Amino acid sequence: MFQGNDRAEAVAVPFFYGFTEALLLLVYCLVTWKAGWTKAPKDVSFWNMLFTSYEILSDEGEAEHSSGDGDDFYMIDYKDAEKATELTAS
Repeated sequence: MFQGNDRAEAVAVPFFYGFTEALLLLVYCLVTWKAGWTKAPKDVSFWNMLFTSYEILSDEGEAEHSSGDGDDFYMIDYKDAEKATELTAS
């Protein structure tokens, strides 16, 4: 479709937009994390935040004993991340 220099320019456009999008998304994610707009605490290290799950976990055993409807949830403190991993594995 394109010839010569036009072909190089046409190929460069998606790479430029992809790189720009990745850079802006990285900056946005870091700003929202440090602003406290995510579930990850803003005072933990970058690597700890990146490799720790801060999801709300369902405690099926407790839910059955308390109300029987299975809608009981609890929040895992980020300091207990290893215990949370053990709970989800079992």
